[in-house]
This record gives sequence, C-alpha cells and structure tokens, in this order.
Amino acid sequence: MRPFLERIVQSPIQSLGWLDRQLDDGIPFEWHHHPQFELTLTLNSEGYRYVGDHIGPYRDGDLVLVGPNTPHTWHSNTKDNDDTPHHAIVVWFTEAWLRSLIELCPEWRSLEVLLLRAHGALAFSAQTSERIRTDMMALPGAADAERLLMFIAILQELVKDNTTASLCEQFLQQAAEPRLEKVIQELNTNFVSPPSASGMASLANLSVSSFQRLFQKHTRMTPSQYIARLRIGQACSMLSSSHTPIAVVADRVGYKSLAQFNKTFRELKNMTPREFRKTFS
Repeated sequence: MRPFLERIVQSPIQSLGWLDRQLDDGIPFEWHHHPQFELTLTLNSEGYRYVGDHIGPYRDGDLVLVGPNTPHTWHSNTKDNDDTPHHAIVVWFTEAWLRSLIELCPEWRSLEVLLLRAHGALAFSAQTSERIRTDMMALPGAADAERLLMFIAILQELVKDNTTASLCEQFLQQAAEPRLEKVIQELNTNFVSPPSASGMASLANLSVSSFQRLFQKHTRMTPSQYIARLRIGQACSMLSSSHTPIAVVADRVGYKSLAQFNKTFRELKNMTPREFRKTFS
C-alpha cells in the first residue's frame, strides 16, 4: 500500500497546525505522510502504530514525534474507557519554523536536538508524556499566542527526555565525527554495493581498525550493522508499497541470498518479510 500525501492546511498567520481528533469507532488505518513534523499524543486507545518500517503496540499516553515525509498511521484495537472516544491530539510544525525559532532565540538552541534525531520518529517515555499531557490537552482551546508559548514549553520538555526510542531506521543526516562524513554519504548512497572495510577506512583516512572503532563509537553500531539497517529499511518501504516478489526485493537491496535476507529481516524486525507485508494488506 503506497502512503498518500496528506496536505496539512495551516493558517498563514499561525505557526502551528493542530487537530483534536475524537473517534467513537476507533482510529482507522490511514497510511500517509506529509512534509511537516507531527507530534501526536494518543489517549484512551490501544492498538498498533505503523511508522516507516516500524510496527509496534501503543496504549494510552503514547507520545510520538514523527519526522517530515515519514509514512505513518495509528490503528486502534480497543479503548480503556468504552464511554469516551479514542482521542488523539496532533500538532504539526515545519522544520523551517523550528530553525527560525532557534536562530531568533539562542536560548532555545537545545531544540536543535529534535531536528537531528526526529527525521524518522521518536517515541517518548511515559514520564514525559505524563508531564506534558495537561498542556497538550489544553492546546486546541487556547488562544493563538498562548498556544504557541505552551507548545514551545512542550518542546523543551521533549528535549529533556534522555530515554527516547527511535522507531524507524533512517539514514544518518550527518556524521557526528567529520572524518566519517564521506563514509556516511557513501553508505547512504550505495548501501546495495557498499565499499569494503579498507575502502571505507580509506575514505576516512584511517587504518581499518581505527576506522571501525571510530565508526562504532559515533554510531553505536558496526559498519555492517549500519548497512543492514539501511537495506532492511529500504526493503520495508518496498514491501509496504508494492507487490514486488520478496526474492526480488532482497536482491534489489543487496542480498544475493534470500535466506540471509530473511534472517537479517527477522533479527531487525522480529517478523518475516512476508509477515511484515501482510500487516499492510
């Protein structure tokens, strides 16, 4: 199923878009994407969320920041209180707005962390969700200026969360270590046929052993693990948006062995490629 492009209609005199979504019958499966960041707090609802190549359960208090153009949807199974609706409070904002805010007010430079980390999607802790719950619920009814200040305070709370979970595999937008910049760019572009270990080390002007230590220190994974995540992430995109045979998908993302592709896919996604595709049927 190919995700559809949702066009967020936002007032030209407002910094944010928002939606106070309350549904008695449940949250439907609507696989979509848009160029804005999206912060969603889901209340009185349980089910599964689908974000990029991630599939996982959610429940009351689920708080997620989805990055630009990342396909996503929530799909409910049940709710905690049958007498009240499934409830999702959604706020949209653009990367340009947040960058301009940071440039204008250096006191808010810490918000830059969100730009670096949330280009896939971030799930926040239950503690953070509880801290911002009241303010999120008050946003739809607030006056424009008050809503803006409240939301900036919410963003500041998000930055304080050191236990966020990345929900979907994304290319590193930039390398934290300048010597790795060329390597990251090369892998992001050519992960199907990546350079050898010595080739990557040469790009970084390091010995193979020094390069491997530096790469693991700054990415928290080995080069082969990073390549696998790029390949499986691309495979997930193909599996969810086309009917291309699984063996062809494996070959196109760089696996000549279907068995190795299935093994790596299961290790990273806790399900087979066939099971993953079936969830989008």
